[in-house]
Amino acid sequence: MNEPLNWDEFRIVKAIAETHSLAGAAERLGLNHSTMFRRLTALEARLGMRLFDRGRSGYQPTAAGADMVSLATLMGDTIAEFERRVGQDEVKLSGLVRVTTVNSIGAFVLPGIFLALRAEHPDLQVDLNLTEATLDLCQGEADIALRFTKDLPAEPLTGRRIARTLWAVYAVEALLTSTGELVPGCPWVCPADTFGPLEARRWLERHVEPRRRAAVASNDVVMAELAARGLGAALLPCYAADRPELQRVRTADPEIDRELWLVAHPTVLSAPRVRAVFEFLGDELAKRSPQFDGEAIPSP
Repeated sequence: MNEPLNWDEFRIVKAIAETHSLAGAAERLGLNHSTMFRRLTALEARLGMRLFDRGRSGYQPTAAGADMVSLATLMGDTIAEFERRVGQDEVKLSGLVRVTTVNSIGAFVLPGIFLALRAEHPDLQVDLNLTEATLDLCQGEADIALRFTKDLPAEPLTGRRIARTLWAVYAVEALLTSTGELVPGCPWVCPADTFGPLEARRWLERHVEPRRRAAVASNDVVMAELAARGLGAALLPCYAADRPELQRVRTADPEIDRELWLVAHPTVLSAPRVRAVFEFLGDELAKRSPQFDGEAIPSP
């Protein structure tokens, strides 16, 4: 073996050992199953030995695999200690970190998180680019992205799954019957033809006649506000619409639901300031998973 091992290879072995599967390890590390299989196979070929035995109970580490897991744990503890020191300002983080996401995440979710980030790292600056377009992280158009997808981030990007995002129909009380259904002929606030998940637009085409479309908008922040003012019912992600003025009428087609992922290029994550923001966002967003799953109304 001429090429030295790197930290990512130790992380892969540790994740497989802890989840006992390639699929579980892939989800934990933000890779796809085929990439995980290919990298494990290549690593075992380089070492000239098996790192795992495959059985009914899943992937179990061999003696060599167990050694790598022990070393990975030690390395992880060392990294965690460094991060602890960073948090204590023994290494001061400063500089600009560029984050991109959609308008509704920026409006309804991130302000409180960035306030907490500022309190912990006052010398960090965040450039928040709110856009419905997908910026190219490989070309350096942003450092970190929060994206809705049904698939794992494509290589070479890496990511962390945050939560499933539930969509539902919302309306003000005045547009509901005594049984909680929409009144007959209820008007709707709908997304523009190029906005939002394709499945959402198809659902609305099946359930809402064109004459009932009171307004069309290309921004779900605006859609939520128009619905809250009583202009019409709206199909919205729960994190954007669970508010006192609106009532959830019913959930929509599960095909509309997406997963929220925190995504970055591995190269930019080598910068301590970017890594710190990436991990801070991941931890804080994970705490808010009920908000995305539609299980809790966020506090003001």
